[in-house]
Amino acid sequence: MRLGWFVVCAALAGACGRQNFNENNDGGGDDAGSGSSGERPNWVFVSQNLFTGGLGGIDGADQRCHDEAVDAGLDGHFIALLSDGTTSAFSRLEGSRGWLRRDGKPVADRPSQLMNFAGWYPISTNAEGESVLSSRIETWTGMRSDGTPVPNGTCSAWSSPVNSTSGGKGSLSSGGARGIDESTNPCDALNHLYCFETGHDVQVAAPTPVVGRLAFITRGTWAPSGGIGNADTFCQNDANAANLSGRTFLAALPATAASMQSRFALTGAPWVRADGVPITESASQMFTTQFASTHLSMNVDGTVTKLTQVFGGGSDHPATMSCNDWTSASGGITGFSDNEDDVGIVNRFGDNVATCNSAAALLCLEQ
Repeated sequence: MRLGWFVVCAALAGACGRQNFNENNDGGGDDAGSGSSGERPNWVFVSQNLFTGGLGGIDGADQRCHDEAVDAGLDGHFIALLSDGTTSAFSRLEGSRGWLRRDGKPVADRPSQLMNFAGWYPISTNAEGESVLSSRIETWTGMRSDGTPVPNGTCSAWSSPVNSTSGGKGSLSSGGARGIDESTNPCDALNHLYCFETGHDVQVAAPTPVVGRLAFITRGTWAPSGGIGNADTFCQNDANAANLSGRTFLAALPATAASMQSRFALTGAPWVRADGVPITESASQMFTTQFASTHLSMNVDGTVTKLTQVFGGGSDHPATMSCNDWTSASGGITGFSDNEDDVGIVNRFGDNVATCNSAAALLCLEQ
């Protein structure tokens, strides 16, 4: 399947006239990009196939990405985003610039933007542009979120498929730091690969901001005991400190008498991050869709967060796990929590359980 010219142009906010894209996306036309080697940005996708850690080394992993690209009708040079245990995977992207998913969504402009996976949209589509999100899908990476190798975490330089060795992995359903660095798997596990095209040096513009209601992760942590009203005040104070006074923000928390979603108007504008990227296409999807369009890893000032624990508990979690309606600070009582970078969205903000004598950030939604 070839991606249409119009989708790419929309993603680049009118850049097609400057960069002379052609319908076939084959790099034809005059070289009007920011570098000498490309008239279009690079493609990026996640492999459709699953592999053990016995990939035949970095070269073998690159070949697997190349094969899937060819099967999808893509020209170009594709590599797997893997660390071999001695070098940063991001160093393999040096000299290239600008990455788009195959559905036209911009991922990142510079390699440095990919650290902590702080790009605009997660890499969640295959070489055909189809979403592969169906569960907490995992990808081999062998690196920390800053690109440095995981010690003893590269399946013996991606040559070992055995259970006694381990490899660092990311979570495809996590668009933030855990997209690269979630934990490790034994090397006989089956995981995907992140596949990046290289060789093009063309700027990818940030997506045009969408007008909507703001959603953000608090810059500080909040401890239960003061009740849900106290949590709302914590959100509001964070917004006021960012010169957003006059707009109302509430904490995305459930209570015994009210579900999380019942606290918000679901017929208004969708919620967006501070950079204007919509989290879901509609407001109601914020609480019903299985996967969001992008991750929530952003504070009110636009700073990308990293592995922040958030109190929550969505529509599919009982309100009894809410620290006694967020009034208890007892270590013997629990409340639901999760990491903010999970695109599994609000109704899954409850994969983990935290004791109520701990502190965590809050997800704040504009009313």
